[in-house]
Amino acid sequence: MKQLFFFALISLSLGLCAQVKINPNDSLPDKQKAYGIRLLPSVVPQFYGLALGLVGSDAICNLPYTKTTNGINIQLFGMGFMALLNPKEFSYEVMFNEESGWMLIPSATPKTVHNGLLISGIGTTTAISNGVVISGLSNMSTIMNGLAITGFQNKYTTANGICIALVNQCYEHNGIQIGLINRSTKLKGLQIGLWNINAKRKLPLLNF
Repeated sequence: MKQLFFFALISLSLGLCAQVKINPNDSLPDKQKAYGIRLLPSVVPQFYGLALGLVGSDAICNLPYTKTTNGINIQLFGMGFMALLNPKEFSYEVMFNEESGWMLIPSATPKTVHNGLLISGIGTTTAISNGVVISGLSNMSTIMNGLAITGFQNKYTTANGICIALVNQCYEHNGIQIGLINRSTKLKGLQIGLWNINAKRKLPLLNF
């Protein structure tokens, strides 16, 4: 039953990617905005208000512009479940390897940006999040500025603020990690947990 459930989610995401085909060379108005309440995923470049949906706009592929939401973004499932389905591909060693880690490859244009409150039942995947991120199992993005709370894991290339989860994994963290296991290659701040790892030392309870 669980395998069928996750297969349906993956099929939905792939279907959205296949259906939305936008020429990267097509020009868009500089200020194309929408306001109010909108269903996710959405192709609107900038949205202000309440966004609701099964998954986020990250599920839509091949968009030539950044999708920015400002306000409240609620995703029933969210795209963060992908990290749970393939833990090897999304492991710290693969994502944040300083020579070949795919999460360390710079992107000229972030895929999605959210400013405000981002909530997901299972997991979030947003290129840049500014504000508060809350999910049931998994948060993952390139940059997080603010507060991230999840029931299982936080995975960020760069986190500025506070991460709270059973497992916090951030390549670069400026702030505080609170969890059972905390890991960061570049840490400027404090780790509070059962086991804490950074480039300088490994310590139980407290690390800095």
